[in-house]
Amino acid sequence: MQQRRHFTLIELLTVIAIMGVLAAILMPALSKARRKAHLTSCMNQLRQIAGLGFAMYMGDNGDRLPLWPSNLFPSYLPDKRT
Repeated sequence: MQQRRHFTLIELLTVIAIMGVLAAILMPALSKARRKAHLTSCMNQLRQIAGLGFAMYMGDNGDRLPLWPSNLFPSYLPDKRT
């Protein structure tokens, strides 16, 4: 008859502790990656909004750029506070 080998409580707790240590090591790296992804997304959205605002301004003003980017508010871009 074959005997089944089961994990002991010590082995199980050791595996759980190792997994906890690995998770603790990876959390800061994952958090940093998530922050960087959010920053990249925000920069991309800002670039798209500003590019669209400049394009609309140039379309209305004979392909001339505004003297000041603040001239795009609020006619071509949303309010600065939002």
